[in-house]
Amino acid sequence: MKDKLHPKWDIIEEGNHKKLIRKFDFNSYMEAVSFLNKVAEIAEEIDHHPDMLLKWASLDISTWTHSEKKITDLDYDLATRIDTLAS
Repeated sequence: MKDKLHPKWDIIEEGNHKKLIRKFDFNSYMEAVSFLNKVAEIAEEIDHHPDMLLKWASLDISTWTHSEKKITDLDYDLATRIDTLAS
C-alpha cells in the first residue's frame, strides 16, 4: 500500500517501531487548524487516530498502530484518506 501514498510520506524508525510521517504546509494558522479538524473527523470515522503537531501554518502527522507496534493497513488507509484531503 505504500506505493499508493503521496511521496511526501516518510517512514521513520522511532524506538523499536516504525511510523508513517508527513508534514503539511499552509498559508495560515486557520488553514492548518481546518485541515487538522478534517483529519480528526476521518480518524474518528475509521477509529484510528494519528499524532498531530500543529505549528503556526503547518501540521505534522504521524501514524502507526500502537497495539501492533508497527505500521499496518489501518495506517496506510488513514494516510491515503489524508492525501485525498490535501489534493
